[in-house]
Amino acid sequence: MIYVKLKGGLGNQMFQYALGRHLAERHQTELKLDLRSLLDRTPRKSSVFRDYDLSIFPIKQNFLNKNEASLLSNGQSQNPYNIVKEKKIYWFDPEVLKSPDNTYVRGFWQNEKYFEDIEDIIRKEFIFQQDWDDKTKTLTGHIKAENAV
Repeated sequence: MIYVKLKGGLGNQMFQYALGRHLAERHQTELKLDLRSLLDRTPRKSSVFRDYDLSIFPIKQNFLNKNEASLLSNGQSQNPYNIVKEKKIYWFDPEVLKSPDNTYVRGFWQNEKYFEDIEDIIRKEFIFQQDWDDKTKTLTGHIKAENAV
């Protein structure tokens, strides 16, 4: 199992998912998405609350369960997962792609090298849902009917 901590807006979530998807493909295992950072609404200075945005894509949405979350929580002395944290933003670390199965990745992973080997898969998954055109037409109709900016 590969676990990915999602945080930030849609673009950040796409990069995080893409790395996790690559590792899951490499190990022929499942990818689980950790939404805890997105669900946490604790007020913080200079913080913008973000929502889970990947639902606009036809990806398999497999989320971390409570048992897995408790094992990954800070202070857990017998964490069974390999935890990989991003060392430097925008920088590619090839060692990350050698991470074993049962890895939890935390970071932004904003470099296409983290998923270039599965580019075709990512391009197929990062398309809008089939009903997106209908939603766009409906929204366009609402905008045209109003004095919108």
